[in-house]
Amino acid sequence: YSEKLRTNLQDMKLSGISPAYLWSEMQKSGNPLQFYKKCLEEKKLHPEFPLPTEDIRSRISHLEKVLVMPTKHESWIIALEWEDVDSANWQKFFNLSTESGRRLQRWAKVTKAFTKKLPEEFHGEFESLRDTADFEILFDWYFTTKQILQKNPELPLLQMIDTFLPEWGHLYKFEAPKDVKHIDPPYRAKYQVWNLCQRL
Repeated sequence: YSEKLRTNLQDMKLSGISPAYLWSEMQKSGNPLQFYKKCLEEKKLHPEFPLPTEDIRSRISHLEKVLVMPTKHESWIIALEWEDVDSANWQKFFNLSTESGRRLQRWAKVTKAFTKKLPEEFHGEFESLRDTADFEILFDWYFTTKQILQKNPELPLLQMIDTFLPEWGHLYKFEAPKDVKHIDPPYRAKYQVWNLCQRL
């Protein structure tokens, strides 16, 4: 804690701490996750202390592994969802964009699901794979990752994929085929993803 926050904790009602002030102190702490853990301990003594979520009390050690960039709200959203904690309260508490939040929520859930899938499941003929439910998920996941990184290139999505889904990391390192005029327009993007999978 900073000295200012220590004073606040001792001399004022903690209900007066604003989300902006809490986030600022988390960043200044040098270790936002451990800082938040201390806040959870403080809330036991001061129930009025406003916090976005208490569901991580038993998950700190797990969150440390997936909270790659604790100075970014986006990274918190991903880590919370990865640990099956609904990040909606975090987003509401800090007044974050719900559209971006939903996209990150979906990305985290699908990415975690792919830790149980292997590229070999998508090897085979394009025509037999392109309309399957699993391939639709893969297709959406691939382009969602691309879209998020275009808007927030500093987010460590590829780092997380390399760490937790090493079999899939190369999917984003290969160059997608550009000459796809021989494929029907509705399936061109799908063909690009399928082609990449065959190379994994």
